Amino acid sequence: MDRNGHRPGPGARAGAWPGARTTAGPAPGARAGGLGADEHHGHGDHRADHPRPRPHHFRQPRLAAAGAGGRGSGFPRRWPARHCHALQGDRAGQPRAAARRPAVQQRPAGPHHRGLAATADRQYRARPGPLAGRLQRHRATQGGRGSRQLRHLPIRAAGRPAWPALRLALSAGIAGHGHRRLGAETAAEPRRGRPRMPQPTRRLLLAAGLAVPGLALAQSNSTAGDWPRQTVRYINLYAPGGANDILSRAFCQAMTQITGQQFVVENRTGAGGTVGSDAIAKARPDGYTMGLGGAANLAIAPSLFPSLPYDPARDYTHLTGLYRQPNVLIVNTAVPARTLPEFIALLRANPGRYNYATGGAGTTPHLSGELFKQRTGTEMPFVQYRGGAPALVDLMAGQVQAIFDNLAGPYGSIRDGKVRALAVTSPERSPVLPDVPAMAEFLPGFDLTSWNGMVAPAGLPQAMVLRIAELSHRALQSPEVVRVFTENGATPWLAGPEDYAAYTRAQEPLMRQLVKLSGASAG
Repeated sequence: MDRNGHRPGPGARAGAWPGARTTAGPAPGARAGGLGADEHHGHGDHRADHPRPRPHHFRQPRLAAAGAGGRGSGFPRRWPARHCHALQGDRAGQPRAAARRPAVQQRPAGPHHRGLAATADRQYRARPGPLAGRLQRHRATQGGRGSRQLRHLPIRAAGRPAWPALRLALSAGIAGHGHRRLGAETAAEPRRGRPRMPQPTRRLLLAAGLAVPGLALAQSNSTAGDWPRQTVRYINLYAPGGANDILSRAFCQAMTQITGQQFVVENRTGAGGTVGSDAIAKARPDGYTMGLGGAANLAIAPSLFPSLPYDPARDYTHLTGLYRQPNVLIVNTAVPARTLPEFIALLRANPGRYNYATGGAGTTPHLSGELFKQRTGTEMPFVQYRGGAPALVDLMAGQVQAIFDNLAGPYGSIRDGKVRALAVTSPERSPVLPDVPAMAEFLPGFDLTSWNGMVAPAGLPQAMVLRIAELSHRALQSPEVVRVFTENGATPWLAGPEDYAAYTRAQEPLMRQLVKLSGASAG
């Protein structure tokens, strides 16, 4: 028995390792005149004189080619051919079956492998190996094919492999093609000791379908609870410096202080607010893009513009009301009427003699003038200006006799006594001008104001809508916002999402009727 614990075969010299042949005679089955394994490589009888060299296949995990390293040989490609022939027999004619030995006698002689085998025996002595079972099943199903790929590994006699060596060999790819075939054939087999995944059934799919809405609702609620977590973009439809821009910035500043996140005002002007309105409608409904939604773009624009790029009824989520600005009827100080009833009587007595102006056609001041003429049955020609400021200048110069305008525009001139205010178009008196009566006091039901709220793209979760409305009402009630609103002729409008949406739906038919009556158009 040699130093590795192997019993030498018949005809082997002392010290020869298993499978080594001597020079005592030609190999069985060798051709006449052919070279033996020793003479074939020109090394003489080196295998009997030297121990088996330590294999290095773990560093070069590649299979040998055909012959000395062929498919199915089970040896690394970079092993010298003489090492492969020593285990498998001579290429000159010795059959491989003659060189086979029991697996326990074909362990590599290197101390590294003996250590791995010993460690495996100690760690897995009482536990059967699932991989060994899969290997046995593979050999049984393949009729022995592919089993040579793992023959040089240390396999215990009881059928339990030395796990560290076998696992390292498989991960390094020593088994080569046979290992790939083994993995493919046994991939569907459940591993021992692990539960199988349940297959989807109709009941399971139904339960998953019922759980998805609840998960989505819980996620939206958790997202809305800590809104906002980043900067919020607020789109203003009008140019910087105007009354709507001042009011919007005051509101956003209050929201920044309350939430701790920046509310950035972005002015998107053009086409009577259509450009900015379309930008709001096309934004992502994540709660971080919102903007101004009022009478101009939600109630009047559908009647003025035949083809809007957005649908006011479907493309928005109504969040909250912001402010209401009543329009005011003011006259030149030279007009003899000092009250609204006196002015109505003057117009009836002089049809067509007195005219009125606004800052544009199709605006709420223009429609307020048309509604006033309809309710009073008077005739008063309309003069259109490009903005309320030039109209106010001509009023004070006597070029026109009356103006309908938002209260914020002529508020300073009214306060200074340069013009005379007769009435506001809101249902009640404005706190900005408490001494000026409302038209509803003389014309019951008269209500046409410039109102604005805040809208977001459609599809915003309801929990987030309520969260935004709650914070917005806190901002609208802050002293600084009330002060700025009052100075610009506006009053905070604390309308919730449902009230704001209902008011918008009710205003649209009224505005359509007034637009048709006034003859206003987009051109």
